[in-house]
Amino acid sequence: MEKLLFIDSCFFRDRSRTEKLATYLVDELKKKGNYEVKHVVLEDDSLQTVSTPYFDERFKKITDGDMEDFTRANDLVNADIVVIAAPYWDFSFPSLLKQWIEDISVNGICFSYDEYGQSHGHCKAKRLFYVSTSGGDVSSCDFGYMEIKALAERIGIKNSYEILAQNLDIVGNDVNKILDEKKKEIDILLASF
Repeated sequence: MEKLLFIDSCFFRDRSRTEKLATYLVDELKKKGNYEVKHVVLEDDSLQTVSTPYFDERFKKITDGDMEDFTRANDLVNADIVVIAAPYWDFSFPSLLKQWIEDISVNGICFSYDEYGQSHGHCKAKRLFYVSTSGGDVSSCDFGYMEIKALAERIGIKNSYEILAQNLDIVGNDVNKILDEKKKEIDILLASF
């Protein structure tokens, strides 16, 4: 059984458009393969705020070779497929997702450096899907996906895909129609694998 890691940085659990779209993607992926899904809701997770004590403890663990405590990084490196759900907020994504990125970016687990300073990723996932929604047109300033794509490349995930439903808050737009069109795009994308 393969492992699907679903990182969910959505809020408003009962009405998040991003979460609905990401859940559709996860359900369709499960139909295509035999996946054990680990759904991590970052709002409910106990992520620590990055600070000097956080890094002191982290560096000590790495120096001591105590890599077992890095559960989030180990979950990511062992996932066969990754889905990240993140609404578009302030040119990027919610800060909880940034905290998760800082937490999983562990030298020696998700990546390492060689003697020439080159970074090599260790994640075995072949694909990462980034699902997002926005109230307006954000195509010229979609910095969230840019960061996620760079992260994927750094940690060794060669194929990343963005599924972005835009203009959901424009007066007169049919939100359900826009989301249904994105679901059709998901179906087409998954059929190509």
